[in-house]
Amino acid sequence: MEGISVSDKELEVLLNELFQSYGYDFTAYARSSLKRRVNRLLVIDRHPSFA
Repeated sequence: MEGISVSDKELEVLLNELFQSYGYDFTAYARSSLKRRVNRLLVIDRHPSFA
């Protein structure tokens, strides 16, 4: 997807922040599915990187 990719570490940080801030626990979701969805959002919103 246009060279944008979220690393495993970045995904873990995102999941931890979502849980700490909002109480949403996505840890049972397949990592490949979560990465695909986050990467898609980055492309749609035209973010140059995850950071």
